[in-house]
Amino acid sequence: MGNDFVRKDRVRERRCKGWMPGASTDRARRGAERTSMQNLNAIVSKLNDRLLRLEGELFVLRSIARASLTAGDETAGRTRQLLEGARLALSDEAQRPLDRATTKYVAAAMAMVDELLEQPREAAPLFRVIDGGKRDE
Repeated sequence: MGNDFVRKDRVRERRCKGWMPGASTDRARRGAERTSMQNLNAIVSKLNDRLLRLEGELFVLRSIARASLTAGDETAGRTRQLLEGARLALSDEAQRPLDRATTKYVAAAMAMVDELLEQPREAAPLFRVIDGGKRDE
């Protein structure tokens, strides 16, 4: 009984000073949540940087492949054959049982190969000569 009285006095003293039982655990929990949010933000930032890098690399590789396919020389035929081989390999891979991530990977690769193999649209010239505004002298 004597110990209970001493404990109650300590609790009363701490309450008077602004201390509440469990307050330190609340602060610790908030600090841990803040730290975990910072860690999560760092991970999201790293993944975003990686995604941007991959998108840049994909843009360059797609542009090179498109230029090679539309060159009109023997390289274009060879590139088309390579892409048709890749399409065949990817379609075989898609028929196998795959996990969700690999299924998305294969589907994206097939979509890119199909995009490259379709005939490119004629691009408009960058500069057009406008016939007008000149005087015949």
